[in-house]
Amino acid sequence: MRTYNTKGSVRIAWLAGGILAAVALVGIHAAYPSLRPYTVVYSGRVVDDYKVDYAEGEGYSKLTALKDGVTIELQDEEGSTPLGWNLDKKPVFERDTLEKVVVTDAKKKCKYHVSDISDTTLDGKHTKQVFAQANVLYHSLRTKIREGVRNDYLTDAKRVEELLQ
Repeated sequence: MRTYNTKGSVRIAWLAGGILAAVALVGIHAAYPSLRPYTVVYSGRVVDDYKVDYAEGEGYSKLTALKDGVTIELQDEEGSTPLGWNLDKKPVFERDTLEKVVVTDAKKKCKYHVSDISDTTLDGKHTKQVFAQANVLYHSLRTKIREGVRNDYLTDAKRVEELLQ
């Protein structure tokens, strides 16, 4: 009668299962940006009575704007530049562009993805117009957020300097 060493087989199976689970988690992480960790950078009111929540993660950002009962979610999922002091001074062609736009009102929810842009169909042309307007809104709101954060920082720094004197 032959006997087999099953301890090695069990270890290999356990290791292979662990590798498959890790690969699956990485795939889910890449496919669903909403599951990625992020940091809320700003939450409050911005110009034109937009209530804005702006969050950043590693290589992506999400800006949610609410005005007159309409929610606009703007997502830059690939290679997003963090909100910084000087970053929007780049030429327009070098700025971040959005990959996903979601517009929700009381009646319906419309989702647009950059891959749906086309010059050959009406839907593709409409999506192109939506992204053009959304990118302008995105950069405008980011600029206002940056200015607000910078002013808050300078005000707080001035107070600290006064306290230290």
